[in-house]
Amino acid sequence: MSNVIRILGVSESARMRLLKANVEAALQHMGLNVPIEEVTEIDQLMEYGVLGIPALVLGRQILFQREIPEVKYIVDVLLKEMRAMGKPTASSSRRMPPDQLNKIFE
Repeated sequence: MSNVIRILGVSESARMRLLKANVEAALQHMGLNVPIEEVTEIDQLMEYGVLGIPALVLGRQILFQREIPEVKYIVDVLLKEMRAMGKPTASSSRRMPPDQLNKIFE
């Protein structure tokens, strides 16, 4: 996985705080310690070419924009991205296979 996850948006907005909380919960559930950077400067936001904020970016890939996905969905997308990058997804006892996530987030 990329070394950094970025959340793009307006500093301290309720929507940006909620997205960050959901991303933090997803990472915690997955047992990952990945830094989260907040990008709030207009010039920097424009470099990503997003159509709306808040947005979630992994590396330079926009995963979500104009939405605040639930924790389970963020976990599913991050697991998919990790598989695509050839990264292990279950090397820790804290991590669970995707089919078991439904039981946790019901």
